[in-house]
Amino acid sequence: MQRRREVRSARRRWVWATIATVSAAIVAFVSLGAAHSRAEAADRLASRAAGAVDAARGADARRWATDELTSAEESLRLGAIERRRQDIRWWIPNYQAAEGHWRAAEVRATEAASMAAERRRHAEATAHESIVSAEGAIAASSRLSSSIYGGTSQRAALSEARLRLGEARIYLRNGDFTHAARSADLAFALTQRTNAHTTAAVARYADDG
Repeated sequence: MQRRREVRSARRRWVWATIATVSAAIVAFVSLGAAHSRAEAADRLASRAAGAVDAARGADARRWATDELTSAEESLRLGAIERRRQDIRWWIPNYQAAEGHWRAAEVRATEAASMAAERRRHAEATAHESIVSAEGAIAASSRLSSSIYGGTSQRAALSEARLRLGEARIYLRNGDFTHAARSADLAFALTQRTNAHTTAAVARYADDG
């Protein structure tokens, strides 16, 4: 009888041990599957964020939306750091913090691309307007100087204005709209100096003395 009880007890222990082992294996399998799914989801989000940052760089956000692009790049970097920390430290990593950084990176990069495009359009339009104004002013000053001699200072200023206008056109062709507008505005200012010399010459002719 004692022997039978020992056998039954041993069998029960074996059954429970088997159940525990199988349960642990199932839990491990499910946990690994969940971890793999989380890793795949994190990979997709990281890829979207990186793609958005690359698109912003391609939109020349480095020039036109520097702060916004820098912020997006920093969020992308922080996400990668948190991802590595989770992968190293934990059996079942938690990517929630990393995913927050990647979402922020995607949003900021998209904003940077949009802002860069808008600022570029505005800068290009401003450069065109400045060049057109300078061209008109130089043409008017040239007609005036051909009729009334205002001296060497007048001719020097007009010559420099033409030079600056040429620079502005080169900058415009190269996509450097900021310098294009600056050179065109300087050309316009030089024509005003030319007109001042001409006005002074006319005043001298009108003076009976």
